[in-house]
Amino acid sequence: MRNEVCILVTLTADGSEIDPAEKEVFCNKASCTRSEFYQAYAVGLSPKLSLEIDPEDFENASILNKDEELVNPQQVVYKGARYNILRTFQKDESTLSLTVG
Repeated sequence: MRNEVCILVTLTADGSEIDPAEKEVFCNKASCTRSEFYQAYAVGLSPKLSLEIDPEDFENASILNKDEELVNPQQVVYKGARYNILRTFQKDESTLSLTVG
């Protein structure tokens, strides 16, 4: 059950300006697995937590840039903290896991 809220942030560049587009979605917090944490840490990433959202919410937060290329969300705001999306993983039809750090 997704009973918490996070904000997906999609960043696009227009010349020297970076335009953030934000979309509020429902989520559920999950812990990073031990193996996932160590695999990410080995390549210089620092995962903090995992958020589960609806895959359609992620698609709806994606936008087309000026070159007509699809840009997916790169950041998420959860409980006031801004995190970079390190990895996405679709668990099943209705669950997309975001590993953030």
